[in-house]
Amino acid sequence: MKKLLIILFIFLTGSVLIFAGAAKDKPAADSGSVSTQKNISIVWWGSDSRHQKTLTAIKLFEAAYPDIKVSPEYSGMDGYFDKLNVRIAGGSALDVIQYGGDYVEYVRKDAFLELDKYLGNQLDLSYFEQDMIDSGRYYGSLYGVCLGTNMPSLIYNKSLLERAGVPLPNQIMTWEQLAAYCRSIAPKLPAGVYPMADNSSNQTIYLTYFMRQNGTPIYRNETTQATAAALQKWIELWEGFRAEKLIPDAETSASYPETGVDNSIVVAGRAVIGFLWSNQLVAYQGAMQDELGMLQLPDIEKKQNWVNPSQAMCVYKKSPNADEAVKFINFFVNDTEAGKILGTDRGTPCSSKVRNAYMPLATPVDQKIFDYYSIAAKYTSPRDLNLPNDQEFISTFKLIAQRVAFGQINTQEGGKQAYELIQRMLTK
Repeated sequence: MKKLLIILFIFLTGSVLIFAGAAKDKPAADSGSVSTQKNISIVWWGSDSRHQKTLTAIKLFEAAYPDIKVSPEYSGMDGYFDKLNVRIAGGSALDVIQYGGDYVEYVRKDAFLELDKYLGNQLDLSYFEQDMIDSGRYYGSLYGVCLGTNMPSLIYNKSLLERAGVPLPNQIMTWEQLAAYCRSIAPKLPAGVYPMADNSSNQTIYLTYFMRQNGTPIYRNETTQATAAALQKWIELWEGFRAEKLIPDAETSASYPETGVDNSIVVAGRAVIGFLWSNQLVAYQGAMQDELGMLQLPDIEKKQNWVNPSQAMCVYKKSPNADEAVKFINFFVNDTEAGKILGTDRGTPCSSKVRNAYMPLATPVDQKIFDYYSIAAKYTSPRDLNLPNDQEFISTFKLIAQRVAFGQINTQEGGKQAYELIQRMLTK
């Protein structure tokens, strides 16, 4: 399995969302007869680089399947899940939905089509490792096709540290050593630049990692082992960083919500170290002139990091164009020319055929991700599923953490409210 991990995760990147929708057949313009062409619309979130790569891959698909027309839509991540929730609740979701790790939540809502009947026919997963296939299963049935894999990671601004004349961080550090390193570089950084971004609440993945380390996972075996005290400990950790000015003040942090490259304090050059999914390195490096490096998470030797299926591509259960939707998914994950175009933007391709085709095109950024994985793969344990109603948990936990940061509630109350939030998400 270790060998598989190192091979599978040579190249990694970004989170994305795609869904395709049905449209009415168009009449032929020259004869008045009805065309057999199907229209599917595809929408995703991501960087400009991802948009261009996806549009190019779509053209390839249309050339291979001239009877299927694709209408693309794309945007940033903000508000995307809210829109998806409204569509599913209204029974008007589109044909193909590419979703993240909490796609299981929508399986429970009976929103996705079982794909097992397509296996070996329209859907070929013979080049996938079994655990990557199984990542799209829920209680034995296949609902999603994994597009790639990633891992939680840290990045740092290597160029900024070199200009400041300070040593680069050690690859493996404890939380205490990370704090000590930040204290050592803080006086030498330019005015207005902080050692770390405030990643206490913009992504609860970092919190998930910390809670796993403390033996109080947020969601495992369809329940929680989280405690108010453990959640308070996390909040206090970051309040301590704030008090020492190792992370920005509350007002500055609030102006950098960290939902993408456009509002990242690391990309803006005002913080050295930040948290990312490893698959996001390509987009973040592409948005900067300074060189970025990758860093293991604190206390990585406790083996609580994990390999994550970055997205699952699913078919809406009520789709009238399910066959065409599956054709698109199959092309997207298996076509080697499309794979060369898409690269590692959505994570390490699960298909060994596509990975092998892309390897000769690997970039220096890809190599950094491989180097990260060569260490990180040694310190993993099985991932936990996302908490039910995960998007609501993320947004509400951020509000709780902000109340603490702005002094509206104390850390004990913050831990209590976070624990009560988890309980609500479990029973909602």
